[in-house]
Amino acid sequence: MKEIILVRHASSEKAAEGKDMLRKLLPKGWEEARNVAFLLSKAQKRIDLIITSNAVRAVETGDAFQSAAYKNTTRIVEKTLFSGGKQEYLAVIKALEDTNNTVLLIAHNPVLEEVVAYFCGCSISKVDFPKASVYAFKFDCDHWKDVGSEHSILTLFIKRSHIQKLVEKPDNQVNKHNN
Repeated sequence: MKEIILVRHASSEKAAEGKDMLRKLLPKGWEEARNVAFLLSKAQKRIDLIITSNAVRAVETGDAFQSAAYKNTTRIVEKTLFSGGKQEYLAVIKALEDTNNTVLLIAHNPVLEEVVAYFCGCSISKVDFPKASVYAFKFDCDHWKDVGSEHSILTLFIKRSHIQKLVEKPDNQVNKHNN
């Protein structure tokens, strides 16, 4: 079995004209990315490789993942994840070394939505992929080159808003402990 965990980069600055690649994470984005990493680590997701696009916001999302939970995980930066389309994303996935069983890929919409639609076998209009959210797929195959929609099993989808609710303590619980 192979598993791909798709993460959309966390919240970032607004793009200045011609500077989309240079957008940095907002403080809120750093927290979102650490929350996603924390949640995946609590779900005991072992990650063999992290791949990010070369856009600053994706690289910084990867930085947050590594600082929060995946310090010793190898990471590579893949330029085609910024400018490429679904076929380029799939080519990156299919070219992975088979020694990597679980790969985390941090990239961008709308292409991530297209990849999710492909693996789910549905229309892109049915896919919602907010920033700092996660889709994970397992594939009933032993080689990345064989990964495709016919082998895919959706194992996880969690939105940023749900992740935030899981990691924050409700005010009433905090107050009970202080009384």
